[in-house]
Amino acid sequence: MSEVEKPVKPKLRHAPSRPRPKDSPYYVGTRELKDEIKKYFDSGDSKETRVISKELGEMLIKIATRYASKPCFSGYYFKSEFISEAIYVMIKRLSNINLDHPRCNPFSYFNIISLKFLITSK
Repeated sequence: MSEVEKPVKPKLRHAPSRPRPKDSPYYVGTRELKDEIKKYFDSGDSKETRVISKELGEMLIKIATRYASKPCFSGYYFKSEFISEAIYVMIKRLSNINLDHPRCNPFSYFNIISLKFLITSK
């Protein structure tokens, strides 16, 4: 018996794939962020004695910078001011996070802080 050969389909050209989020220089993992916040809470007894690690500070900078670089905010002339003020507000509200809550997502918490700050600072 002879085998029937299937026709070969031509390869379609697709648009270049978007980079995966983990490849982005602004990527912040939720688990890593949660671990750094736990380290922050373990570093001192009171709000005044706690120390923010370099990694946690870089994560907060990445969140604010990524949010400010979204296309809907492309024409704003005060991005650097927004980023610095958003980081200040995130650090100020860092002690309000309840990591014991089962649905705690610090990444979304800081994104909402950035969004509200950007909307109110217009």
